[in-house]
Amino acid sequence: MALGYGLYRWLAESLMRTIRSTNLFRRIDSMASLKKDPTSGRFRIRFRLQGQEFNRSIKTKERREAKAILGRVEETIMLIERGRMTIPDDAELGQFVLSDGKISRRPEAPKLRSIKELFAQYEVSQFHKAKETATQKTEHTHLRHMRRVLNLSTPLQSTRVSTIQAYVDKRLKEKRNGKSILPDTVKNEVVTFRLIWNWANTQELINMRSPTRGVVFPHRNEKPPFMTRREIEQKISRGGLNDAEIAELWESLYLSHEEVKAILQIAKQNIRCPFFYPLLVTAAHTGGRRSELLRSEIDDFNFENNTVHFREKKKSRSKSVTFRSVPMSNDLRKTIETWLQSHPGGQLTFAHEDGRGISVNSASHHFEQTFKNSDWKVLRGYHVFRHSFCSNCASAGIDQRLINEWVGHQTEEMVKRYRHLFPEKQQQAINQVFG
Repeated sequence: MALGYGLYRWLAESLMRTIRSTNLFRRIDSMASLKKDPTSGRFRIRFRLQGQEFNRSIKTKERREAKAILGRVEETIMLIERGRMTIPDDAELGQFVLSDGKISRRPEAPKLRSIKELFAQYEVSQFHKAKETATQKTEHTHLRHMRRVLNLSTPLQSTRVSTIQAYVDKRLKEKRNGKSILPDTVKNEVVTFRLIWNWANTQELINMRSPTRGVVFPHRNEKPPFMTRREIEQKISRGGLNDAEIAELWESLYLSHEEVKAILQIAKQNIRCPFFYPLLVTAAHTGGRRSELLRSEIDDFNFENNTVHFREKKKSRSKSVTFRSVPMSNDLRKTIETWLQSHPGGQLTFAHEDGRGISVNSASHHFEQTFKNSDWKVLRGYHVFRHSFCSNCASAGIDQRLINEWVGHQTEEMVKRYRHLFPEKQQQAINQVFG
């Protein structure tokens, strides 16, 4: 009995010595194993190969998916050890195994190293220069704030969501002219950062996902609905509003058709520059944006088809300019025909007496000067005609899809702001259903 046990022990020890002296032991030693990270809940895979140990996250919390990856890793290791798969000289071993042998090159180091280099490279790019002047100006303002608040020496590889969140938190604590910075303002700055980062990715200047995903912004209040002048003045007369709140109310001013006619009459009687009255009539009768009016060309007014074409620059990502058409009212047609008889020359519809185009600052200045001594000095700018145009068209029963086509895309939030202005239409609609 003792002899049998001794023989068994000797055979077992001999077998283990044989295993340790062969490649079979090294293959068993290189097999992979899984472990779940207690903090993130994601699985990590551990394996040995060619004397190196690897411990990598496989970015999944699903056990079934983790086991499938584990099986593929073990298969790849076996193919390598049996000589049926060759590791390229410039490959990173761990990444090569995890990719099932598909990634054959080490990831290239980023061509841009810091946030400072990223911003500088973007500003000299043709992508930035090809944009509309107003867009370039807005991006320049955003970059100025980001350069001021962010640590520009931060390596791009170290730029995390926490980096951008810290920027957001700091900006929201700042004030401008005594007023707090709006969350929407900071959100637009972060959108610009993401756009720049994604541009660098497409140019293969970096190879990392934008760190803006997951940034948290405070909730904002919905913009107030559009109101008539009488409603706004009643609300202000009750007291208790600060200057910012009063200014926001006037931003929500809605002009009836009769009020639009009265305002245009004031502009006609106080002509300071010949171009201003036809410019204002076009804004009021088409809902065109200020930028679209200023880039308008004479040929955009088609008197045969009685339509106005507007050149849009933000509607399509694949085209620099797109067009939309709006029918011409009789008053608009007569006004433009009269204006063109004394037009100073050039391609632009609205121009100074020397033929120069109208700048944004010049257009705003003439608007302010025209109404500053009138009852309508409360007007905040050309945009009041745009949403008043939409509101008056809707109250006249024009199909909302047609209105959207005339003024370009409108969000549901914008439509909601003026839908309440014509309750009689809604009442008629509900009566058609229920009698």
